[in-house]
Amino acid sequence: MSLSARTEDLAVEQMQDDLCIYDFRNQKCHALNKTSAQVWRLCDGKSSVDEIASGLGRELGAAADVDVTLLALKQLRNNGLLEGTDPQLEKAASVSRRSVMKKFGIAAAASAPILLPLIESIVAPTPAAAISGLTTLTSF
Repeated sequence: MSLSARTEDLAVEQMQDDLCIYDFRNQKCHALNKTSAQVWRLCDGKSSVDEIASGLGRELGAAADVDVTLLALKQLRNNGLLEGTDPQLEKAASVSRRSVMKKFGIAAAASAPILLPLIESIVAPTPAAAISGLTTLTSF
């Protein structure tokens, strides 16, 4: 089975290089940076993790890297923006932001820069909280 971008109950808006996704199911707004947004778009339900990594490399004009792709996929899955599964993603528990940064720390000076995937999420306030003026937004 392959991964596909969830499209139901979402409002999606492009904002320059970033993508803003409002999830009506859990009342959260997700801001995806260029890398995460591109990975989400490439999740067509047919492509493997390796094919998504290759597509990401082409889109960003950088070397394709499976670890960067896996990190983005894990973040997308954790935020409920993916459907399906992939055996390679299930085995990628050891891929972390720190391990990817460490891997590219030395290589970054010699090659095209890679933008690490990033998803920032906030919970939308309830209507009553929004009216009260006491709303605080929590970043995850």
